[in-house]
Amino acid sequence: MTADPPARLLFAAHDAAEARVLDPAVRRARERGYEVTLCAGGPSAQWWCAAGAAVEIIDADDGGGVEAWIARLRHLAPDLVVTGTSYHADFSRCLWLAARTVAVRTVAVLDAWINLGERWRFADGRTSQPDALCVIDETIRQEAREVHGFSGTVHVVGQPHLEAVVARVAVRRAGRTPSSRPLLIFFSEPTAEFHTGPEYPGYDQFTSLDAFFAALPPGVGMELLVRPHPKEGPEVTERYRKRLGAWIEGRLTNEDPEALLAMADGVIGMTTMVLIEAALLGIPALSLQLDRTRIVNPAVDRLPGIATVTEATRLPECLRSFLARVTSSAPAGEPIPAGGLAMPGNAGDRLMRALKEEMAGVSRGPQCRPVMLVAPPGAC
Repeated sequence: MTADPPARLLFAAHDAAEARVLDPAVRRARERGYEVTLCAGGPSAQWWCAAGAAVEIIDADDGGGVEAWIARLRHLAPDLVVTGTSYHADFSRCLWLAARTVAVRTVAVLDAWINLGERWRFADGRTSQPDALCVIDETIRQEAREVHGFSGTVHVVGQPHLEAVVARVAVRRAGRTPSSRPLLIFFSEPTAEFHTGPEYPGYDQFTSLDAFFAALPPGVGMELLVRPHPKEGPEVTERYRKRLGAWIEGRLTNEDPEALLAMADGVIGMTTMVLIEAALLGIPALSLQLDRTRIVNPAVDRLPGIATVTEATRLPECLRSFLARVTSSAPAGEPIPAGGLAMPGNAGDRLMRALKEEMAGVSRGPQCRPVMLVAPPGAC
């Protein structure tokens, strides 16, 4: 009797964060003998290639559109499609529609707590959703159901990349000796570029860094590194260079975030996931959200160990407290519990179990929803 061929999994990502959150499942799937294909567009291609993976690179933010994805799926014939989610590109949104057309089930893995509704909304307001979601915690499961009306299967699996990063960096920081000149690292985000108009939260990377410089006590003997976000272009880098001219010990860096966390004495940002990683590692973390008009990442507010500043009048006091923690912290810091995040552990294994459950039901085909783009109210 001939054994059944191994299941075929197609993993697809556009943003680097998508590739990172999928990678633990990619590795486990290969270890278990599944046939794995990677399709990458945008920053994810560079990330997966740097990790040594064989990747089909797709040079289009939408993957070439629905028809191109249909042709690709018919050629690859996967049993299950596993994607990340992006609110900047239509890569996964077009893939979900194409997969439903050819009766292939789709699972999307969320890498963060933010912008859930935008992750399946096209620029013109039409929507596309996967058949199933893998989310970080119960709060996101409830939001998907109650706020955004997601009717597919939802698996609560945790955040495998976050979990893996914290474990790896903790090993690198073990036995770390205190720095003679404390190192602060500002992790930038493209807020000014991607959150405009009504989406502008009241602050951006430039107003935050300017406020930080203005509030610094005189004679602070520390070094500052500014790590631009991969989506920030040369013009942003130049704006940072001009600002850093006023800080003798400040400079730009493109070093890997994990390497930076391994050497950091303090981490500064706005709503970046790196703040959460730092806090879980016991590294003093400061979130600058001055004049905030809306909450971008609720997890930053919920996690002990991150000092979030929303009022300019409180910044000098909060900054003094932050700097005191930086200079008095233990060499390796004291890791703190996930606390208000309520993330389940063993996220990589949980994610793989969720994918196996989805594969067990592939004979059902995608859920019986019409293959169509849903127009917003009032649209033609």
